[in-house]
Amino acid sequence: MIDTQEGQQTQGVPVNLYDDGHELVAVVPMPGLTADEIEIRVTDHDLNIEGRLRGPRQEARQYLMHEWRYGPFSRRVPLPFAVDAERANATHGNGVVTVALPKSDQPRPGVIRLRKDAGSHHDQEQRHAGREAQPRR
Repeated sequence: MIDTQEGQQTQGVPVNLYDDGHELVAVVPMPGLTADEIEIRVTDHDLNIEGRLRGPRQEARQYLMHEWRYGPFSRRVPLPFAVDAERANATHGNGVVTVALPKSDQPRPGVIRLRKDAGSHHDQEQRHAGREAQPRR
């Protein structure tokens, strides 16, 4: 966890990052969040994802195990090459954020608007898993 300026702790989130030849793709689990609660920014050298994991009345619970933390999160991912944030595509579906960052000759920073994924459940599973999911019966 990272300490913030206000004394709150900010947690990191896991990220899968791969290069498909034309763009850099980041896949980030974000269960229970809406697109409006997640901010995605690209600087010259980093991908930044920030937000706040929600959870009502957490302090009153007597946890036996508490691995899924609530509160602010932030993740900075160094970019291995220049990307174009203006042409980026970010979707949110089934609790997973997928950010596709097209390669560029020079860095083009910016804020990426996250949209709800219009694809099917099968499409999202395929992108998240990196392979085709088996059809449900």
